[in-house]
Amino acid sequence: MRVGTAFLALFIVYLSVPFVLYCFPWIVGHLVYSHSFRIPFVDLSHPEDFSLNHTVNFYLTPEEGITVGVWQTVPDNQWQKAQGKDLEWYKESLKDSTPVIVYLHGNMGTRALSHRVELIK
Repeated sequence: MRVGTAFLALFIVYLSVPFVLYCFPWIVGHLVYSHSFRIPFVDLSHPEDFSLNHTVNFYLTPEEGITVGVWQTVPDNQWQKAQGKDLEWYKESLKDSTPVIVYLHGNMGTRALSHRVELIK
């Protein structure tokens, strides 16, 4: 009797999951993009907490309701000049001929995951 009950429960779950996903399509977006999960749970506005001393945090708003967090870091040859500078100095540093590398980390986790921070360093 227990095997039959377990099979019935599994069958009900098998039928109900697609129905729930059909009725609530926003669940699929959260499962695929995982944008609600902030792992690790840290404050991204202070990159110096991750030993990124020549890095500044700011936010872009490409369209209303969407905010993209950005860490701008300068190359090693500008690190001495960057110490103690404000956001305006970092914006001005983009105007020289130094190439800009944009790293898009994907849809899971944050910029603060250890392997991503090591890549930036």
